[in-house]
Amino acid sequence: MLPRSDWRLKPPSEEEAYRKGLCAGIIVGLSFMGQPQGICVPAGTTTEQATTIVVQYIDAQPARIHEDFNRFAVEALRANWPCSLVAGARDPLAVVPTNFSE
Repeated sequence: MLPRSDWRLKPPSEEEAYRKGLCAGIIVGLSFMGQPQGICVPAGTTTEQATTIVVQYIDAQPARIHEDFNRFAVEALRANWPCSLVAGARDPLAVVPTNFSE
């Protein structure tokens, strides 16, 4: 495997590209919809910036690499861009009920 700083020198395989896209999609979704999980990403933050935050956070904790990516990404984003949790959202991935009829 190439060092992380050299990843642009070698095009990713189809599987690597798929995995990177999947992870970036999860991170973008959490960035836009993260307030119930205590994540407040500043306006104008790019996908690359948010993804870099998550990658650096995970890389800094290699012993935890086996953990669920979604929860790990929430933790990383919240550590970098925290805000108060919506009342009742205790679990990082809790679904906060919404009443659309109001």
